[in-house]
Amino acid sequence: MPRAVEIADTGIIIYDALFISLAEATHTIVTTADDRLLRALKGTPFAVLARHISNVEDFVSSR
Repeated sequence: MPRAVEIADTGIIIYDALFISLAEATHTIVTTADDRLLRALKGTPFAVLARHISNVEDFVSSR
């Protein structure tokens, strides 16, 4: 939970920050259609932890 609060300090709501911190802890990504979340993450170190749902195919095919 402390990491989620740290992430929320970047301007992301705590609910979303919980998912981002979980993705970070499990070395995975959050797949979302939430453009507002993605915009909020842009330019932060956490941006790599989320992808728009429309980009999932690109991510999966690169594995």
